[in-house]
Amino acid sequence: MARLAVPIAAVAAFVYLNTLPAKFAFDDNFAVLSNGDILHPGQPLWKLFVHDFWGQDIRSAGSHKSYRPVAIICMRWQRQIGDLMQPSKRLLGRPQSPDPMVFHACNLLLHALMTLMVYRLTEDLASMRKGLWQSPNWSTSPQRQPAEALSYEDWLCSSTDTEAAISALLFAVHPVHTEAVAGVVGQAELLSALLSGCAFLLYCRAVYTTQAVSIRMDNALAPGLAGKLPGNKQNAGQMRHWLLLVASMALIWASALTKEIGITAGGSRREAQRWAGDRVGIMVSRGFKVMQGMAGALIAMAGGLRLLRLCILAVVVGMYVGLRTFLAGDHLVRIYRKVENPIPFIGPLPRVLTTGFLHAHYATMLLLPTRLSADWSFACVPPLEHLIDPRNLATVFLYAALVWAMAHPTFEILHSVHGATKTAFRQQRLQRAVSASRMGSQGMQERSQGIDEGSQGSKEGCHGKGAANLHGRWRLTVIAGLILAPFLPASNVLFYVGTFVAERLLYVPSVGVCMLAAHVITSAGHLASSPPGESRSGLQQWTMRKRVALGFVAILVLGWSCQTFLRNWDWVDEETLFRAANKVCPDSAKVQLNLGILERRHLNWRAALKNFRRAQVIEPGYCDPTYWIGLTLINEGRNTQTGIEKLEEAVGCHWTVGPAMQALSQVYQPTPGGTPGRPPGDTRINPEVLQRWARVLLRPGVDRVGLACDLLEQAAYTKALAGSNVKPLNTGTMHAADDASTTSSTGVKDEQSPFG
Repeated sequence: MARLAVPIAAVAAFVYLNTLPAKFAFDDNFAVLSNGDILHPGQPLWKLFVHDFWGQDIRSAGSHKSYRPVAIICMRWQRQIGDLMQPSKRLLGRPQSPDPMVFHACNLLLHALMTLMVYRLTEDLASMRKGLWQSPNWSTSPQRQPAEALSYEDWLCSSTDTEAAISALLFAVHPVHTEAVAGVVGQAELLSALLSGCAFLLYCRAVYTTQAVSIRMDNALAPGLAGKLPGNKQNAGQMRHWLLLVASMALIWASALTKEIGITAGGSRREAQRWAGDRVGIMVSRGFKVMQGMAGALIAMAGGLRLLRLCILAVVVGMYVGLRTFLAGDHLVRIYRKVENPIPFIGPLPRVLTTGFLHAHYATMLLLPTRLSADWSFACVPPLEHLIDPRNLATVFLYAALVWAMAHPTFEILHSVHGATKTAFRQQRLQRAVSASRMGSQGMQERSQGIDEGSQGSKEGCHGKGAANLHGRWRLTVIAGLILAPFLPASNVLFYVGTFVAERLLYVPSVGVCMLAAHVITSAGHLASSPPGESRSGLQQWTMRKRVALGFVAILVLGWSCQTFLRNWDWVDEETLFRAANKVCPDSAKVQLNLGILERRHLNWRAALKNFRRAQVIEPGYCDPTYWIGLTLINEGRNTQTGIEKLEEAVGCHWTVGPAMQALSQVYQPTPGGTPGRPPGDTRINPEVLQRWARVLLRPGVDRVGLACDLLEQAAYTKALAGSNVKPLNTGTMHAADDASTTSSTGVKDEQSPFG
């Protein structure tokens, strides 16, 4: 493994080296810089288990229900490591902000380790697919020559190494991983994927371990073989089998507590179980001498262990769901915004069409990652309204390909398993009849011999069926267990999520895609096959196909590496990130909003207003631009009255009521006695300002009734005493008041889904 895997992991680390100097960007500000669970070292550890990923109480109405305590603990450790690397600030007593380089270095390491995991996972699955049928001379006969066995094992290792190397290389440099690796928030995705991959490997070892198979054969299936295996070896095999299973279940929990998508790993475990059952049938159908006489018991015992493991898996998943329900009270975010996910806000037919095209869009990013963006919010991908929309062709093509890829091997498997089971029980009945006659009848012996000889052709014919069976089960395991199951929570099929499109959600499904691509390339290019016979034309064709396949892999890996390395620069800071996103998604309302916030940092008021108004045109129901327009108009100083009206309008929106009230409270400056409305240096009070501020306090969502009544009473009393000799509100005050409120210019916090 180390001969190829370690250099490939080094490639994975190299293409992301330029992410180390990057700053916190986009959601990193909220996940790290605004998260008390990470920032405050004195925060009790137990609070991490009752808070969501963003540091809020997970039971609160505003929580995102993203329960990821393992990820938060890891980020907290990284914060502490960063503090140790800044001794000067610690000695001077200055507040220390987290060091982003530590977080980015951890992401780089996790991606390199995940690349190693992909290599090992591909190698193991390919060995399981090939090991039983690839060599026509494979048998259980003790007369098999050692040299032949050694040659077969060397060939098998080299063929699986080639496929694993291609799969790991494609995964290491795939451009769609940039968001997950370059963004600190993506660390939950990386760690969850790594833990889930380890769990899958251990589970496969528990299912397919030779010790477990020999134990089943020796103890339950073949009493005549008892004593051939030492007792301590049997016990050690049993212990290893169950330890691997327990470790796999523990890692599933750890993966799910890192990110919720980790619990979907159960789908791949179920496919591995079904594959194990098919392998039993194939071994019987291929004529293994030891197993033919005990085929029925072998299948029954394998089915019993499979059922037991599935029950354990169901209990583990159920316990996790119960824990989340107990802590959070709910699993999903019930508040959606059209700007983040338009699917819940459109009609039934457009909803179906848009959801289907969304899946095709994700598939396009996996297979042809040329258009990538940090933000895909509405209306970067416009919803599909009609059946005649040409984009529906992409949906039809995707679903047709999936149905063919999954249905074709399924029919082969069902036919093969049915034939294998039928042959197995026929052989079992025959053996019982032979045993009952105590082998005393020569006619029975001749009949038995005749049946054995007559069935030899069918056994040899089953070799091809077994190959197709294992191929089909392997494809189903990869497609259903490693692609569809991890993608299902983000598909908007079971429930709506708070993210329409997010590239980091493809980190885990891309593992299965890279495996399939590596298998296709290896098979088409004969990279895992030995040279043909002595035919010169056949040898030339074999050599040419191999060179073409290797050249294609080299070009693809080199091109993706350059694309990934260049795109990493987009994540250096927020400005480069959103300017790059604007090139791909100029019609995204959130991209325009964030560009406007960036222009405000440079005091480009007119450019900022242009972006904010563009965001409003894209989505009129998006209230965040209203808040920022009001704030910018006041800062610009040309139309402060309209700016105040915009802020008051923003108070009526659930998403902006907090920052809008904070800005208005600074606009309506309080007097030393606590009454707003007195400009600096003027002791007189403007009753109109008091009345206006009171009306804002009485709005739904604010409900400051007591203070509003006091202000209205004071306004009436002041107006009666002072008459009309009162100055209007000082706009310079609004300028100065707003300066303090614009220091936090990262925007209103995004609402994130547990699977976003």
